[in-house]
Amino acid sequence: LRGVEPITLAEPAQLEHAAALLWGDDGDVANPAWACKAAPPVGLIERCQIRLAQLAAADLAALVREAMKHGIRREFCVTLLDKYGQTAFSPSLKIHCLGGFTVYRGAELIKDAVWKGKQARTLLKLLAAHQGRKCPRDVVIDALWGDASLETQRSNLASLIYRIRKVVDAMDASDNEKSCIVVDDDHVYLNPSRVWTDIGQFLAHLDKAERLKAANDPARSIEEYEKAFRLYRGDFLPDELYDDWVVTVRDRLRSRYLKALLEMAKTADQSGERAKAAEAYDRLFAADECNEEACRWLMAHHFA
Repeated sequence: LRGVEPITLAEPAQLEHAAALLWGDDGDVANPAWACKAAPPVGLIERCQIRLAQLAAADLAALVREAMKHGIRREFCVTLLDKYGQTAFSPSLKIHCLGGFTVYRGAELIKDAVWKGKQARTLLKLLAAHQGRKCPRDVVIDALWGDASLETQRSNLASLIYRIRKVVDAMDASDNEKSCIVVDDDHVYLNPSRVWTDIGQFLAHLDKAERLKAANDPARSIEEYEKAFRLYRGDFLPDELYDDWVVTVRDRLRSRYLKALLEMAKTADQSGERAKAAEAYDRLFAADECNEEACRWLMAHHFA
């Protein structure tokens, strides 16, 4: 569903389209065959039988928050909630992984000693890397206790989640739906209505920048790129050197960052924003000294 162009709310047909995108059953949502297409599969809209314009504000909020739980069109969901006067997102937990790992409960930094062990931090890092999407239990268990028996793995996971909830949740740690960490039969994930991550916000800004660029709105596109770059304080968990899953995520995010720097630099240069282009190329060259395009542009810029 990511990659679908922003929907204008004024047109009933597009409202219905939006409802279909937000509402579809789990099988449709998870189907990669149409996940990035501009139109839903044949029959989905008819099955939904709903128009956003006809929803009461509270019903709309429930619909959209359910979509957010599945990681569907988060930015568009927030726009909808704002438009209809509903509270979109007031996180009680903020997780930073770019440039280092820190967790804030409200305005309070949770110190490392509070976690009482490495595994609690590792689980939060793993869930943050999934950007609010559901993480299969098997993935979590393999990352934490790959060699233990199945019974031990299940017991350890339940105990670990309970201990984390005691730290991060202001409410009853046993309330699954209201917890910062949600568990179902097959998945563990961060509650998108309670948890903010710098990774998720970074990627959301980049996604919006790319859509604005495609819509020929370079000024706003550059603004979104700049917001993303302010969040990228460094590579993903730079002190974690040996876990394969960390390296994979780090490389993916770094690649996205470098690509975005180049795209912003080109966009700014083509728009006559030479200072912003120079800043982006400087960042790019500092992060990747082998980037020939950044090197050539900066040489021409400084020695012209």
